[in-house]
Amino acid sequence: MAAIKRDKYDVTFSQLIRERADFHCERCGKSYRESTQGLHCSHFYTRGNKAVRWCTLNAAAHCHGCHQYLGSNPMEFTAWVRGYLGDDLFETLNERRQAIVRWKPWMKDEMLAHYKSELARLQGMRKDGVVGYIEVVDYL
Repeated sequence: MAAIKRDKYDVTFSQLIRERADFHCERCGKSYRESTQGLHCSHFYTRGNKAVRWCTLNAAAHCHGCHQYLGSNPMEFTAWVRGYLGDDLFETLNERRQAIVRWKPWMKDEMLAHYKSELARLQGMRKDGVVGYIEVVDYL
């Protein structure tokens, strides 16, 4: 199966997820600088699932090692996500992933604008000295 090409929507979403986590792996806690490629935006349900591709419930910041490990161990990844989200949000994510979503260009652009705004909000909070995980308002 060919890899899904990253686009401008993926890039902004990935930046937002890593900023949300204050550039720390959400599994092992390892800290990264903003510009490093060592911290990934890890999706529980793959980016091929359009319904949750850009859903913040479906993504976490993971270091390369944790991303590889969890990706190779789906039972442990499922347990990690359930613990990370809690039962209610885990069920919400599962329901959302089953939706049929056909992203129209205007919808993707609206989503991109929303996530750019959220990213700017988080970056402003960081400049004001806020550290640690910051909640993000999901697009949908």
